[in-house]
Amino acid sequence: MASTAGAFAQRKAQTLAELAADSGDFSRAGHVDERARPIVDLVNRHPSFFTTSSCAGRVSLFADPTTATRAAGMKGGEWVYVNHDPADADAIVAAVRRKLGEDEDGGEGMDPECTLVLRFEPFILSVEASALEEGARLVAAARDAGYRESGITASDKRFILAVRCSIRMEVPVVSCGERLVTDDALRRLVSIANDKHAANSSRAERLMERFIAVFGDELEAPATRGGDRAAAARGDEAGETSESAPHIEGEWVLMVDKLAAKRCKDAIKSAGWLDQGRRAGASDDGKRVALPVTSAGAAELVIANSLGGNGWEDCKSLPALEAIRDGHAELVQSDESAPDSPGKPPTAPKLQAKQSRQSPAATMKAAALALLPRTTPQTPAIIAEIPTKWEKLGDLALLPSCSFLSDEVWTMGVRERLYPAVAEALGVARLARQAEVSQGPKRESRAVMLWDPGNVGGWIETKELGVTYGLDVTKVMFSSGNGTEKARMGRVHAAGETVVDLFAGIGYYTLQLLRHAGVAKVFACEWNPNSVAALRRNLQLNGVESNRCEVREGDNRRVAPVGVADRVLLGLLPDSETSWPTAVAALRAETGGVMHVHGNVASGEEEAWTRSLESEVAALAADLGREWAVRVEHVERVKWYAPRVRHLVADVRCVPTRLGAVWAAGVGAATSPMARNSNEKLAAMLDANEVEKKLKVKLPPGSPESVLDGAMSSQPVRRMHRPSPADFRAGPSTHREPCVMTGLDIGPAPWTWSPAHVASVPGVRESEVSVHVSDTPHLDFVRKNFKFKNMPFGELLNELTAEAQTEGTGHDKKKTWYYLRSIGRNPRKEPAHCLAQFPGLAKELRIPSDILWGGSTDDDQYFSAVLRCSSGGLRLWTHYDAMDNALIQLHGEKRVLLFPPAASAGLYLDGSSSPVVGPAVDGVDGEWPEEFPAYRAARAMAVEVTLQPGDVLFIPALWAHHVEALHGPSIAVNVFFRELPKSMYPAKDLYGNADPIAAGKALDACETAARELSSLPRDHRVFYGGVAVARMMRDLRIEDEVGAVVVPGSIAPKVSKQKRDKPVEEVATAVTQTVTQVSTVNLAGVATGVAVGIALCGVASHVWRRS
Repeated sequence: MASTAGAFAQRKAQTLAELAADSGDFSRAGHVDERARPIVDLVNRHPSFFTTSSCAGRVSLFADPTTATRAAGMKGGEWVYVNHDPADADAIVAAVRRKLGEDEDGGEGMDPECTLVLRFEPFILSVEASALEEGARLVAAARDAGYRESGITASDKRFILAVRCSIRMEVPVVSCGERLVTDDALRRLVSIANDKHAANSSRAERLMERFIAVFGDELEAPATRGGDRAAAARGDEAGETSESAPHIEGEWVLMVDKLAAKRCKDAIKSAGWLDQGRRAGASDDGKRVALPVTSAGAAELVIANSLGGNGWEDCKSLPALEAIRDGHAELVQSDESAPDSPGKPPTAPKLQAKQSRQSPAATMKAAALALLPRTTPQTPAIIAEIPTKWEKLGDLALLPSCSFLSDEVWTMGVRERLYPAVAEALGVARLARQAEVSQGPKRESRAVMLWDPGNVGGWIETKELGVTYGLDVTKVMFSSGNGTEKARMGRVHAAGETVVDLFAGIGYYTLQLLRHAGVAKVFACEWNPNSVAALRRNLQLNGVESNRCEVREGDNRRVAPVGVADRVLLGLLPDSETSWPTAVAALRAETGGVMHVHGNVASGEEEAWTRSLESEVAALAADLGREWAVRVEHVERVKWYAPRVRHLVADVRCVPTRLGAVWAAGVGAATSPMARNSNEKLAAMLDANEVEKKLKVKLPPGSPESVLDGAMSSQPVRRMHRPSPADFRAGPSTHREPCVMTGLDIGPAPWTWSPAHVASVPGVRESEVSVHVSDTPHLDFVRKNFKFKNMPFGELLNELTAEAQTEGTGHDKKKTWYYLRSIGRNPRKEPAHCLAQFPGLAKELRIPSDILWGGSTDDDQYFSAVLRCSSGGLRLWTHYDAMDNALIQLHGEKRVLLFPPAASAGLYLDGSSSPVVGPAVDGVDGEWPEEFPAYRAARAMAVEVTLQPGDVLFIPALWAHHVEALHGPSIAVNVFFRELPKSMYPAKDLYGNADPIAAGKALDACETAARELSSLPRDHRVFYGGVAVARMMRDLRIEDEVGAVVVPGSIAPKVSKQKRDKPVEEVATAVTQTVTQVSTVNLAGVATGVAVGIALCGVASHVWRRS
């Protein structure tokens, strides 16, 4: 749909003629503001647009109408002060005082109804477009530049666009004659308005840049005189209607010496005289460059040259005239266009015409619209889904999140032809669409592949500043910004240094340091497993020797080295303050070093930020017993992160005062006094760090280092990034295997749920909860080494908050550990439903039920949702659940060991819990607990994972698990759901750990059988016990799975002969002998083997308890 071309051209010509006379702008002022003139002139150069009104933005003081003003004939209010430039605070204060009669001369006399409002109104531009499609392009460009409120008003004949944004301010300063603010407060408000004015100007500049980027190839040459704007609108060539400019026919070329060519080209291009329809060339001898000039430009150059120096000051291409005057350039006609006459002037070679080529965006748009059925209207909403920008990464184009979203418009049939056409237009082999990143500290990508004919996936490689960066765009966000800081890290004087990068990502700064700065070694800490995988691959891609970079996966507060670094990087935004103590500890105590601290800082607060940073680092050093002088020696301004917020990097120099007392005094460095007992704390940190490096897990307070000697490694757990429900059910759910899911949309909880935040949610603090309280971090359900304590939830959260604040400060040697497993409102009758019990929390956490069981929390598969809060370092006893469950980690890190059902016979389960707890879970001093000889085989079958906020761990029913909070307090939510029909579970189960009815009966039968056989003579017990167990294993076909755990001598504990319960021991011996003798074909399913495994485990556990 388009307006009548003739009518549009007529309206544009009339408007531009009026603008030339400095009228015709339909804004209140009736003319164009000087600050708005550049964008107005730019838009009017496009054949499909002309401006109808504009305002560059203004600060004003407006008086509302009163009874007195209306009586005086004023219908509206009064503009007491208006300025399109930054406002004068003193002038506004004087205007207010004058309106209130506060001047010495009484001013105007105070009107008792006087109401004054201080306003800032941003840039606004009204444009008429010749067609709806063109208008949609301009609206898209405006929104990309930050004018989010832009839109189109369309009728049958005209299309009016409004370009506008929300940078506004409106503050009443006087109400009904009463002053609301002091003069000082008013000046502060004016300062805020001026800050908004500055942001408004920056955004207007971005609009011009975006307009040129989108429409630059389509713009007409600028008019050389005011009257030519109307001429251009009528279709005349710019400048040819000027009375002083002759009409020059033919094709003209400026022949320029090579040394002056660049300067002359820039000049005539800036003036709009460079002929974009022809290519530049060269003279026959190659000494001169031939620049194509428009006929209008040639006319202006001829006139200016004929006037000599007197007319040059008005010429837009002065460098070209100077080159002509000095003999370095000559304006001539091309060979074929020059007239054949006796006075024929010098000629230039014929320049080739440029092939008309659409921009990739225009080609993509044309291809997309051509594929739509004729019955589909090309509305602004549809056109807005055709991208005008994208990010090109290698052979993959990453399109914006709004691209081609509508399934009704872009049907499967259309997309099959659309995506190849888009890829061809953009010159890529693959397409992906961006999506909102996950709301969590790992900021995981949720991009999806749209077109991948080679099934390559989302892995891309791109080269930047001499370094190859690779990543999977569907899993990791690529930061294409911060180029200046990456380059700076490549230039930093760090040869031979050891560097700790606490937020390494895929190696943005690490690789620059290794490749270009000559550092000896980098410890790269990163807790996003997908980024870690990319980092390891990038180290190989860039040929970095393995001994020069040690990648440490996990929270840097847990895995970073201590006392080894000359330089520490803290590249996390909006701030990295939680890791400042880790950075200070990582520096060498004897020599100090440099910390590169990133942060987002509000405009005007840079000095306060740097001084606070110095003081805080000095205090942290004192906590570690380090007498350091601390000074911010440089602040790098990387970019504007948001309006009035800048991304800064502070280079913080830390020097031991014994080495740099003179330096510290000279630069005014902050110094750290020696703290009491801090040397002991540093030694403890160093010892613990060495232990953790070997064990690769966080040791809870009080854990002996000897745990290392018997530590057993575990296989990792499978990971899936943003699986679809079908992928999850066809994979982990069907195969009954644990899986960590990342990047799921579960709400802001992983980012916000600290103990302090949870306590602030309405309805939480005053609720009473039942908490496990223990004087050891190794909770043991079988031996009951804890007690239950009822307390307000807020009290527990206060304890955990205090724990988080003191951890790592030398005051965190806990003597009390807390663990909460929430229960139902009526704990005797219903399971826990924590999100229903705390509706405020439900607003911040979404349970991914569509993936886990394909339903909601209202159907029969859902069982319960449990909130779990625990102290850092706490280890929960190993146990199994009879239902599937998902552990959603929300705060802190958590280590989870998972034992497959086949390992159950080696866990010595008492009910659903194992007596193997604490460090014994991993072996101590190379020895395994003698009283549980089968456990070591079970432990060898375990898989292991470290969960971070936002991770969702699927734990299939009957997979026993041991859980440890690694760093600081931990908060998580467990969601239980049924694998089997509801009728197969006991109706009175409140915790999800009651065995299915059939399994419970089978276990009862096993115990009954053992009691019956115990009354028989020994040879009968051996014979019939062996027959019974062998028959059960053979009938269920689980010999290999259970037999791998139950080996000769493994069930009977190693206790003295006097303490043995002989009848039970003999039955157990018969069982083990029979198990090892059974040898039939293995057709066992894991789930069906659990009953026998638990039955054998029950016998072993019974023996253990009796001994």
